[in-house]
Amino acid sequence: MRVAGAGKKAGAALGGAVAGAALLLVALAGAALLLVALAGAAVLLVALAGAAVLLVALAGAAVLLVALAGAAVLLVALAGAAVLMVALAAAALLLLVVGLALAGQRCC
Repeated sequence: MRVAGAGKKAGAALGGAVAGAALLLVALAGAALLLVALAGAAVLLVALAGAAVLLVALAGAAVLLVALAGAAVLLVALAGAAVLMVALAAAALLLLVVGLALAGQRCC
């Protein structure tokens, strides 16, 4: 009877040890899942940093567009100056014609 009682105790102890080992494996699997989640968070942070870099590049593109708009305004101003020069040349030609006409009237 004592042998049977000792066997039962040994079996119970062995069962407890196996259950403890199983719980330890479950805990280790949980820790592994936590590490995977942390790696996912790190990947998310890298993606967010990439998005920030993209935003900085877009801001640089916006500054470039503003500079191009300024260049377009300068070109319009230069075209206006060219139109003004044409108008001044036309006025000078008109004055030349009037001056020649007046000189022709005096001469003849």
